Amino acid sequence: EKYPFENMPAYKALSGESTFAANMEADIGDRYVPLEVWASPIRDDAGNIESAIVVIEDITQRRQVEVELAQYRKHLETLVEKRTTELEEVNQNLQLRIEWLSEVNKIHQTITGEDSLATAYEQMSATIHQMLGAELVFLLRWDSRVPYFFLQGEIVPDAKIIKALFQKDSPLRRDIEQGGIITRST
Repeated sequence: EKYPFENMPAYKALSGESTFAANMEADIGDRYVPLEVWASPIRDDAGNIESAIVVIEDITQRRQVEVELAQYRKHLETLVEKRTTELEEVNQNLQLRIEWLSEVNKIHQTITGEDSLATAYEQMSATIHQMLGAELVFLLRWDSRVPYFFLQGEIVPDAKIIKALFQKDSPLRRDIEQGGIITRST
């Protein structure tokens, strides 16, 4: 599109106005060259406009750098968004751990004053069930010959199967005794 003649800096300078334009392009055949143009009137001793001085600068390199900077800025914004998401996830996990430790501490205080370990297990599994939204929570204790377990949730598994899973020397029991964290999603 042709640049309007009346907006050309040289024309405005010959009309007495100092001006500047950074939105002009020159068609040099195989491409358009972006230009920045300054123009100012030159006056004689009586103040009449005698001529104009016009400075034209090829700003191709500047425009390329501006495009690169815009792309880099967008890339940095993407990195910041990604890192922010990662930090939010870490913060959520930390918050869950804080809540978990707080509940464990409360349960520990309750257990200390409880006569019945079964009541303490019931409270602990209810807390885990509520905090994690688990379908099933079961707590095991095998400091005696037969594992004791307490279930909390809508699913009621077969007690024989659970006891078999946690028999002495079973792979699952070995993993737990070695400090493994066992999770399973369905």
